[in-house]
Amino acid sequence: MKSKVSVLFFALGFISTLPSTYVYAILGILSVLTLTNILRAKFSPKHSLLGLVVTYALFCTATSVGLVYDQPEAWRYFLRALFASLIVFFYITSLKPIDEISYNSWLLGALAGIIVNSIAVVFFSLMPETYQAWRINEFSGYDKGARFLRSPGLQTGTDTAGYLAVIGVVLRFYLRQKGVASLLLSRVFFYVLLLTPIFCSRSAMLLSAIMLGPVLLVWRRLIPAADKAIFMFFILAFSGVALSLIALLLFPESVSFLSVATEIVPGVRVDAIYAVSDGGSYVDQYSFRHLFSVIPVGDPFLYDNEVGKLLASTGVVGFGAGMLVLIYIIVGLAMSAPRGEKAFVFFLIFIYIFANIKNSYLFYSFFVSMISVLFCRVQRCPKTLGSVTVRL
Repeated sequence: MKSKVSVLFFALGFISTLPSTYVYAILGILSVLTLTNILRAKFSPKHSLLGLVVTYALFCTATSVGLVYDQPEAWRYFLRALFASLIVFFYITSLKPIDEISYNSWLLGALAGIIVNSIAVVFFSLMPETYQAWRINEFSGYDKGARFLRSPGLQTGTDTAGYLAVIGVVLRFYLRQKGVASLLLSRVFFYVLLLTPIFCSRSAMLLSAIMLGPVLLVWRRLIPAADKAIFMFFILAFSGVALSLIALLLFPESVSFLSVATEIVPGVRVDAIYAVSDGGSYVDQYSFRHLFSVIPVGDPFLYDNEVGKLLASTGVVGFGAGMLVLIYIIVGLAMSAPRGEKAFVFFLIFIYIFANIKNSYLFYSFFVSMISVLFCRVQRCPKTLGSVTVRL
C-alpha cells in the first residue's frame, strides 16, 4: 500500500511541473473525487492550510470588481484561485505531516519533472526546428516558439523554465540533506540544471546569480571541492551575462562592448535571441501610480509583474487581497518551518517573490502545489518536526 501511495505522490509531484492547464485539470478532478469520497483519506485539521483556503476564497471575492467590469484577467485570477483552493483541499485530505515517504516521493516527482523540462530546454535551444516540428507549443500553450540558444522547454515561457531549474538545484541539495538516495540526484542532472538558465532568460540568469552563492554556503558540506569551483564559475558567468543584457535593455548607451550587432556566437546576434529596446517600455512595467483606483483603469496585458496585473485587472481591492495571500504564505511558512528545513523554505519563498516581481505567479500551479505540500509539512508534529502550527 505504501508503495502505491509513494508512486501516486511521485506522479503528483511530476504533474505539478507541467503547464498550469494540465495541473489544474488533473488535481481539480482529484479534489472533486475527494469531495465525493471516491478517494477516501482520513481528514486531520490543518489550521494553516485551512487558513490558506480562506485567503484564496477572500481573493475570489475581491476579484468581483474586475469581474463586474468584465476584465479577462480578473476572470483568470478568479478561476485560478478557485482551482488553487481545490488543490489545497486535496493535499489537506491526502498528505499527513508525519508521512516522510509520501513527502519525499512528491519532492522527487517534482525534481523529475524539472529535470525533464531542463533537458527539453537545452535540446530545443540547440535544435529549435524540432520544437516547431514536434508542435510543442500546442502542448505548452507558448506561442512564441524556441530560438537558437533560447527555449522555454515544455513550459509556457522562458522565465518559468529558468525559475524551475533554479528550484531544481535547491531541491536537489535539500533532498541530499534529507538523506534521500535517487539517480535523479546524480551530478549529470545537476549540471543540466545549472546550465538551463543560460538558455532561458535574463531574469533566470540573474536569479541563478543571486541564489547559487547562498546555496553554496548553506549546503557546502554536501558539495565536493570541484563542484564548488563550478558553482563559482556559474555565479560569475550568470552575473556578468545577466547584468550586461539587462544594462543593454535599460541603458544601451552605457554598454559599449555589447551592442545590438554583437554576435554571441558566429552568425547569431544579440537581438536574434533577446528583445533589445531603449528600455522605456520595460520601465513602464513598474509605473503603478495611475493604477491605484477602486475601478480597474489599466490594461492588464501591458503588465507582466504581479502588482501591475492585480491593479490593472482588479483594482486596489483585488491588489489588497492578492497581497494578503502573499503575506499569509510568506509569514506562515517562514514562522513555522522546522529549524533544519528553514533554508529550503526561505529559498523557495525568495524565488516565489522574485518570480512575482518579474511576472505573474500568484496562483501558478507549481507554486500552489509546492506551498500546499509545505504547509502540510509544517503542521504540529513534535515527534518528527517539532514545528508550531501558525494560525493566521
